[in-house]
Amino acid sequence: EQPMSAAQQHESQGVAYLRRPEQPQEEAPQTARSRGRSPISHLRAMFDRIIDTFATDADGVFYVDHDKHNIRSTFSGDFELEGTIKTRAGALFKGKLNSAGSLIKSEGTVVIDVDAEIAIDIECEMLIVLGKHTGKAKVRGTLVNVGVIKGEYEYGALESLGTIEGTIVQIG
Repeated sequence: EQPMSAAQQHESQGVAYLRRPEQPQEEAPQTARSRGRSPISHLRAMFDRIIDTFATDADGVFYVDHDKHNIRSTFSGDFELEGTIKTRAGALFKGKLNSAGSLIKSEGTVVIDVDAEIAIDIECEMLIVLGKHTGKAKVRGTLVNVGVIKGEYEYGALESLGTIEGTIVQIG
């Protein structure tokens, strides 16, 4: 039996990950720009900021570093909450949570995992949405969305490659 790579170990542990695309060996020759194109000079910087949110292992697999984001609570499975949960640390949500009107207040980072579908209001320093979030969110720092967000969002900074449905407003 062959030993598992770090990526396979992550998969076997149910860890969500993203892969960095393989880099081409040779650069394509520069071609003249079509007049029908608009340069997006800031796109590379946005990708770099999103990538810097994650850590990578020896195989180039991206993952959310729980130590870096001070994640100390994990909510997983299909469940409902009623009321408010307050935490000074970060929190990770997996599975399905349908608790519209309830609130998670975190002084740290809240992560919604790749396959998660979470309906709860959130107040936090940083919100990373890899799956689906529905509700209201007030993010004092950065909202990173590579999944789907639906609802009302207030944020300090926004980095999004995902879907946004609803209202988003920059604060402060």
